[in-house]
Amino acid sequence: MTHHEIEANINSFILTNGLKVIYGVDNSTPIVSIQLHVRIGSCWERLDEAGYSHLTEHLVFKSTEHYPKNSIMEAASYLGGTINAYTEFDSTCFYITLPSEFLDRGMELLAELVFHANYSDREFKSERSVVVEELKQYRNDPEDFFIEEIPKLYFDKNPYKRPIIGTEESLAASTPNRLREFYHRYYVPDNCFIVVTGDIDPKILKSKVFAQFGSWRPAFVIDKEEKVVDTYPNEFRFFKINKTVGRDLIAFTIPELSEQDPDSYTLSLITKAFAVGKNSRLHKRLYDQEQLVEQIKVHSLSGLYEGISVIEIVPKKGSSIEGIIFCFLDEFEKLRRDSLSLDEMRKQKQELQYSYRYSFEYSEALGMSLASEEILGTYKHVFQYLQIISSISRDDCTRLIEKFYKYEYLALFLMGKTLLDEKRIKTEINKHTIPAVTFTNHEDYREVILDNGMKLILKKVKGKPTVGISIARRITQLNESESQRGINLLMSSALLCGNEKRDYNSFLEYCLENGINVHMSNGVECTTLKVKCFSDMLSEALKLTRDIIEYPLFPETHLQNLKRTFISNLHRIKDYPQEYASILWKQMLLGKNSNLIDREGRASTIRDLSRYDVLDWFGMFRQYSKMNLSIVGDIDMDKLPEQCNSIFSHHTRIRKDPPRLTKVTPSLKRKSIISRQQDQSIINWGGFGCKSNEGKRNTAFYVLAQIIGGEINSRMFEELRENLGVAYSIGFDNTSLCDIGYFQASAIVDSNEEKASLEAIGRILKDIRDRGVEEIEIDTARNYIRGQRLQDEESVLSQSGQLAQLDILGFDHEYYLKRDERLKAVDNDLIKDIAEAYFNEDNYYIHIYK
Repeated sequence: MTHHEIEANINSFILTNGLKVIYGVDNSTPIVSIQLHVRIGSCWERLDEAGYSHLTEHLVFKSTEHYPKNSIMEAASYLGGTINAYTEFDSTCFYITLPSEFLDRGMELLAELVFHANYSDREFKSERSVVVEELKQYRNDPEDFFIEEIPKLYFDKNPYKRPIIGTEESLAASTPNRLREFYHRYYVPDNCFIVVTGDIDPKILKSKVFAQFGSWRPAFVIDKEEKVVDTYPNEFRFFKINKTVGRDLIAFTIPELSEQDPDSYTLSLITKAFAVGKNSRLHKRLYDQEQLVEQIKVHSLSGLYEGISVIEIVPKKGSSIEGIIFCFLDEFEKLRRDSLSLDEMRKQKQELQYSYRYSFEYSEALGMSLASEEILGTYKHVFQYLQIISSISRDDCTRLIEKFYKYEYLALFLMGKTLLDEKRIKTEINKHTIPAVTFTNHEDYREVILDNGMKLILKKVKGKPTVGISIARRITQLNESESQRGINLLMSSALLCGNEKRDYNSFLEYCLENGINVHMSNGVECTTLKVKCFSDMLSEALKLTRDIIEYPLFPETHLQNLKRTFISNLHRIKDYPQEYASILWKQMLLGKNSNLIDREGRASTIRDLSRYDVLDWFGMFRQYSKMNLSIVGDIDMDKLPEQCNSIFSHHTRIRKDPPRLTKVTPSLKRKSIISRQQDQSIINWGGFGCKSNEGKRNTAFYVLAQIIGGEINSRMFEELRENLGVAYSIGFDNTSLCDIGYFQASAIVDSNEEKASLEAIGRILKDIRDRGVEEIEIDTARNYIRGQRLQDEESVLSQSGQLAQLDILGFDHEYYLKRDERLKAVDNDLIKDIAEAYFNEDNYYIHIYK
């Protein structure tokens, strides 16, 4: 039978007690595989039950109602079958494969295991000792120990951090009655499902299943709490695992998505191309070319939640460990820089597709495939696999490589005698993350004034398949009167609700079919329409941009829907304590009625805004002579001006913009505490700072913000998280506008540690004011800012947006080009100058929300 024919014979039904049965018919061989999966594994265990899923899997074989003294194994052998079980993070599986004539008996044996187990206290103690010895065996095996230690060190909060087998402590604390209670709690039909594949008759299957499992009692409540999963780290980490071994072991970890995430297929393909099998890049480099390693193995630690792929490398005797690491980093960087080639993708897809098709050859393998998908959601997802793999594009791979193959997500583990120069490894990584030159070719930049008065900014980026288009206009919430609060956001959002050329649904469909992304960016100082497309769609994307700007419909139904959404958001803001606390602090600093704080205005003003008001505001917004159009990509610099003149040929009537006012009325109260009886205190501490046009001082303030509370090497992180252990979330933001600037330190701490946290923040600011900062702190912050900017510049849309927005705010191209120069000019004297000007009691506003 072909796999298509087998797919046609796969179906399911559910018994009245909630037990789901999935079956697949293959009458080519008189063999049947029966698998019973329990939705309980180490991931779902309570802390005091660590290892119970695995221990229960062992215990049920000891004795059942009709098969005492471990005789169930002998019964399976007598039938010519094999019976076994395994425990994973998300489930426990019992399975038997035997001649199809004994289908009834096979079901009977599994039924005995899952709801007729009756092991004695003596058998419990005996089997627990066996599992403890199994644990010791893992611990004494170098590779097993190494792999098991990695998630413990890598993760902070993740259900895959804990070993499936449990710990000696949790096993020692277990009792027969606690295991029996665990068994009866989770081994219930509505927490299980059966997969039957092979030589079966669907017409009689249901009655056979019911005969064995129909009397199984359902559960009332399954006590399984949702797990907390921490985010990936934001810096490269190195771990040395101490254990005496004959030969060193190396491992790298990279992110792995939840298998429920649609992007997981693409990321798995990337990881396969990079590290899995003889056709992978690492195997070709480390095994074939350099001949440094014996094996490369990839261990998957994910499932219903996101986790990591562990790339284990077994060096050959005498190989240079540092040489292996540098080869790995070199291949890692090549993947980041070049993505996967089309030919490489084709070969990897073929391997995955053939592997999938082979899974239909054996009944047991087919059953396992169906069960894996059922645990994640539905077995029917198996049928979509070929289509999903075929549809993965190179752009998909490039996007996920950019997102997940980051050095800050990478971790290196070493077990053995070798001592590594960690500093040298990090230096090697920094070579890739911070190139020396960011922008050198002035010939790839051009400015043109179009016939309608709009400024056109062109930047050529060779080799990019995409183009970024941005139109910026300096009209924002700062231009709104008191009665108009929220109108700019309402108007700009409604621009994307259809136009005279395409209604809303047609607009969405056109963008989807042609790979065009469109969105509005509403900053405090300018409003920007951003469009991204592929190079071959540039002309059509420009016409679409023109239609949005020139011919909007502002349908009443969409306007009302947007108004309801904005009003709802305003009413719900108190549901988000961190965001609400930040707003309350800004109201202290800037004034409750400041137009700098929210784009959505007020509920009272939004309700009163009419379609006429929106049209009138749009009439002021749509003035080409006051707009900048920026296009970045692999573009024709000579032809585009003429093309844009042709497309944007409309001349708009010049109207005077409403006055642009920055309303700031600071509170006379410098410290405010609002208590809502929460167990955490949200601290916001800051004051006024540099304006955006203050050049070097403003750049220095961004460096200082990074030093104080930017990343995990920041002072706030070290003091509040590492030293005091009182805060999980910390930050320091610097906001610089043309008319005003301000800074904001924030921390979320246990309410009992509020005083200590405030004292710590005060100490940090005072110390910088008194003594400045270390040179290494400046270097680290500069490097990070430069690296983040380079990552932003990978996006042509990000570049086009920056160019348009900077120019419309009065910062020319030279300002854009000299970012590195300004960054390099930051020194301790400049930072001390800033700290002395702004880090003082007269400038502080402190707000505590708890």
